[in-house]
Amino acid sequence: MKIGFDAKRLFLNYTGLGNYSRTLVSNLQKYFPEHQYFLYTTKAVRNKDTEQFFDSSKFTIRESNSFFKSYWRSVSIINDLKKDNIDLYHGLSAELPFGIQKTGIKSIVTIHDLIFKFVKEDYKLLDRIIYNFKTKTACNRADKIITISQFTKKDLIRIYKLKPEKISVIYLPVSGNYTKSYPVDELIDIKNKFNLPERFFLYVGSIIQRKNLKIVIEAMDKTNKNELIPLVIVGNGKKHLTEIKELIKTYSLKDKVIFLNNIINQDLPKIYQLSEFCVFPSYYEGFGIPALEAIQSGKHVLVSQNTSLEEVVGNCGDILPHNNIDIWAETIEKMISINKNDKQNCSKYLQNFAPYHISKKIINTYFELVK
Repeated sequence: MKIGFDAKRLFLNYTGLGNYSRTLVSNLQKYFPEHQYFLYTTKAVRNKDTEQFFDSSKFTIRESNSFFKSYWRSVSIINDLKKDNIDLYHGLSAELPFGIQKTGIKSIVTIHDLIFKFVKEDYKLLDRIIYNFKTKTACNRADKIITISQFTKKDLIRIYKLKPEKISVIYLPVSGNYTKSYPVDELIDIKNKFNLPERFFLYVGSIIQRKNLKIVIEAMDKTNKNELIPLVIVGNGKKHLTEIKELIKTYSLKDKVIFLNNIINQDLPKIYQLSEFCVFPSYYEGFGIPALEAIQSGKHVLVSQNTSLEEVVGNCGDILPHNNIDIWAETIEKMISINKNDKQNCSKYLQNFAPYHISKKIINTYFELVK
């Protein structure tokens, strides 16, 4: 089978959508090398994250030479798909070329979330209009939709009136780096590199309003300060970061919160393993990769109710009301009192997210269309 991918974010994005694209494509090639994999992109950037895709024996890169790159990606890319005799094209980030439904080329689109519909304060009006148009029209043109949680599937059915049988839920795999047991000397090096305390709990993610980090800071203010261990925050932010810092100052918690940003992928798994437990209080998520990374690292997680995080966590964490400060404070205190060495074993549960298991589901979905 000749499989084409919208690889723009694979080459140009180094967070969520880019990580999803790179992991999905590399795993498919690893486990099912008998197929041909074509990567279509407006620009192919070569770096440590994308190096593997420049192996011409495994992947074929098609880079736009058009001056109007956005038009190529949305419309004229179809000419390249036809020239390459592509059997199936997968839009990895809620977009498909216009007119692909008339070419005979089967198409799949992945929809990660509909955050722009529910958390409007994080998006400009024009951006919300564009995202809604792209998502809705891609869903209508696609032969099949893949979404990354039952939570998002329900949103798609409710908002766009899609037929449930058109949507397959296939979870995200996570890099095996998070399941490794790193040597003590490497962990000590990371501890010293970032000047981390002996004990801390961890938050990983953007510092924006829907991530609801505010409730963790407010809960910390209600805990026993003598027993409270520091919170390490790994992530970037703008306006909301300023608000969080003001809140920390108001509650006199400056010595209990440590900010880290621009952490490279090689260091993050070790930071997880050094932590005691992890918190993810978002009130809306399409999936929640950091929570899964934490579980793979053997960490107990605290997450909010009524989000996709409930699916991700299963029985490997506590699910708390997103707006109940007292419950968050009580649970944080409980977690601090637990022996750090009481590492939970969620290996059986994590089989749901095993790379081969996920890749097999995706390739089977392709074969449902290309028979």
